[in-house]
Amino acid sequence: MKNGCSNDTNLNLLKNERGIFMPVALLFFSVIFIICMYSIGNMAQEVNYHKYQTEWLITTYLGDTGTHAAILMLDDDSVPETKGEWIYYNGRIGYHIKPLERGFYEISLDIQTDHTVRRETITYSIEAKKVVKWIDS
Repeated sequence: MKNGCSNDTNLNLLKNERGIFMPVALLFFSVIFIICMYSIGNMAQEVNYHKYQTEWLITTYLGDTGTHAAILMLDDDSVPETKGEWIYYNGRIGYHIKPLERGFYEISLDIQTDHTVRRETITYSIEAKKVVKWIDS
């Protein structure tokens, strides 16, 4: 007798006296637990993906809005170098408009939301009334 237990008691603990129900139940609940953890991980990944997509849509919208507003400021050919800021409910757009050569302007936009900062540089032609070059970074 070692530690107050006989060898017969130790052997009885190793026997499966409850039948096959206990191992099958443990296996079943382990599989269910693994599936739930996998699903929770996928759901968290999906939520982060949707947050990223929403942020991208907001910055794209603000970029388009800022570009349109800056182009509207360039109605005539005699616009001096201008700096400013537009504040929207979902972000802020800082702009810097400077003349390059006759009929061409460079519009720099700094777009900021809660989680994203984006910079766009646009070259606009007054005569052609179109964007000649667009650099997004």
